[in-house]
Amino acid sequence: MRAVLTYALALLATLVLQTYFPSQWAHTDEPHATPVQGATVCAPGAPLSVPITAEFQRIKSETPSVLCVFRHKTNGFPTLNIVEEPRMDGTKPPTLAEYEQGVAQGYKAVGLSDTKLSDSRVGQSRGLPFFTAEIAFTNKGTPMVARILVVQYHDRTYTASAIAEAKQREEGRALIAPLIEGIELDGELVRDTRGPTSVWTIIGATSALLFLVYIGVRSVRTRRSAG
Repeated sequence: MRAVLTYALALLATLVLQTYFPSQWAHTDEPHATPVQGATVCAPGAPLSVPITAEFQRIKSETPSVLCVFRHKTNGFPTLNIVEEPRMDGTKPPTLAEYEQGVAQGYKAVGLSDTKLSDSRVGQSRGLPFFTAEIAFTNKGTPMVARILVVQYHDRTYTASAIAEAKQREEGRALIAPLIEGIELDGELVRDTRGPTSVWTIIGATSALLFLVYIGVRSVRTRRSAG
């Protein structure tokens, strides 16, 4: 739970900075903002690339754990940020309930107590556990919507958060979904690669098991008859 709360608080530190000072970042002459063309690497040496277009700017962060921050050049939203933290050795990935609890506690810790999580799920992308969820909340009276993605990499945990104003919920979702769904890790999209078990696979495995049982029983009967 400590790791979950840590990523949530680190994420929210960035969230609060973005949502409390959007007017400051809305100026195109912001000294730390640089235009971005197309998908780009989040940070040097990081295995992540993000689906950023020329409509977004990179914002410099003074927090070491925040690898990259992007925001819409003219509107301020949507924003996208990615936080990195060391993955705790010898521990299993959090459960769905633990992820949800950690996110809710993290938001509450910075005064966002009306959060509502939806579409939460866990999966594995090429063997890498991940968690994703949508979070609705209000910030200074403004409805907001966020989509987060947490990936347990080999020795790191990466948390991506896309945030938009959501006076119209569906419009906010439409803005943030491509930012999260287009994130690549080691050149591959983060997708659940476990896949459902085929009915024919189950039937085949069951048939094989029954056949082995039949052979075993027949073998025992043969030995008893021979004796």
